[in-house]
Amino acid sequence: MAAKKTPLKLSTQEIGELERMARSQTVEHRRVVRAQIILRLSKGESLSAVARTVGLSRRIIMKWDKRFRDKRVEGLARKHLRFKMHFTPVHCSWMNQVEQWFGILKKKRFAATNFADVPARQERIEAFIAEWNATAHPFRWTVSSCDKVLAKCESTTRRAA
Repeated sequence: MAAKKTPLKLSTQEIGELERMARSQTVEHRRVVRAQIILRLSKGESLSAVARTVGLSRRIIMKWDKRFRDKRVEGLARKHLRFKMHFTPVHCSWMNQVEQWFGILKKKRFAATNFADVPARQERIEAFIAEWNATAHPFRWTVSSCDKVLAKCESTTRRAA
């Protein structure tokens, strides 16, 4: 049987901060729940009782208990310790350039898809990469290239309608 954990000991300042967070109407809901978890654990409630009360699994309650013991109140604020989100605007994503490159590959090498076998296809792709790298240059978007894209979109839309 596992050893019983020592109850959480909170300072007066931590109790005040957690109670404010637990009652707040402006704090993210997940942080409100985390504060409620810690307050209940500090009052001596079991992990199972807290899990039932807040509607989460016992494993999640143990996770926040450990995080609080390690990082105190600051540990409750962080969304995820291992991941850092970065915003990449859709209109200038590097994926657009990758998609553009594969579009060129498809148009120049796969217009006719008659390959004897997989190695033949692989040779064709490798030949294209060698040619591309010999004359590689950055994509340059100009007003005329944007106009061409928009015109093609409009004509496709008209044909579809």
